[in-house]
Order: sequence, then C-alpha cells, then structure tokens
Amino acid sequence: MSGVRVEPGRGRVRGWRHGEYHDGPYVAAYGKGGGKATVEDIRWAKGIDWSTDHLRLREALPPAYTEWIGRAYLAALAPTLEVAA
Repeated sequence: MSGVRVEPGRGRVRGWRHGEYHDGPYVAAYGKGGGKATVEDIRWAKGIDWSTDHLRLREALPPAYTEWIGRAYLAALAPTLEVAA
C-alpha cells in the first residue's frame, strides 16, 4: 500500500501460536479458534458494542474507519460541490 508505514517492533498479535501464548496489543480478527480473537476482543478492538456475532464482527468495518472514509470522500468531493453551488 502506498503511503502506509509500518514500524517494526510495535508488538505481537495476542493469542496462541504453535502451542505458545503470546501477549500483545493486536488481535487476529479473522477465523475462529487456534488463538484467534474472541468476540469480546474483536468488539473492543473495533469499538463495536452492538453485536455479539463472531462472523459479523469479523467482517464489520470499525466505526472510526468508516468515519475516516467518509471524511476523505467528502474532502475529495468538496471542490466539485463548491463549483456546482
């Protein structure tokens, strides 16, 4: 991805990997079992408090990201709207 910078050493994904538990600031919000995030982990990580369905939570866009997309879209659209007004 262009413009995305990932800094090394920011932490591990929390959960079980190859029989060993690792603590970390991130959760694996995909799949089920095998050290993947629990419903509560995903709800906390995504800032979603209205769902308890594991599948739907895994596929849900976090509200903060949805807001970011909306603001970026409106910022890109604003010049067009100002010309048309």
